[in-house]
Amino acid sequence: MGRLAHEFEDGDDEFGRIQASYAFHTELVKLCGNSRIVASYRQITMQVKLCMSLNLRRLNIVETPSENVARHRELRAAVLSGDMTRALEAISGHGHDTFAREFLDTLPGGTARSAQWLDSRT
Repeated sequence: MGRLAHEFEDGDDEFGRIQASYAFHTELVKLCGNSRIVASYRQITMQVKLCMSLNLRRLNIVETPSENVARHRELRAAVLSGDMTRALEAISGHGHDTFAREFLDTLPGGTARSAQWLDSRT
């Protein structure tokens, strides 16, 4: 959490922010205690970092770096609380698909059904 806060609040390097964000999310995944899940998460590193990069670019329009850190503090607290309902709500509202929602209306084939499918995945 400290590295994420430092990169977002004190730094201005987008790569550093993505690295810190990835490290934060990897630590959350490790909390599951399942080495296979953690290994699978690490195997898709490039895809995860691409999504984070696209999300950060989109969220920079509507969210300050301090708000980003606060959002991640809330996510961390919810996951660490042990309250499954709270954790799942925090994960669902985290914004992991922000970039995809932006493109639904502009991509060929994007329909109301596409939006429903995306909503069913959260």
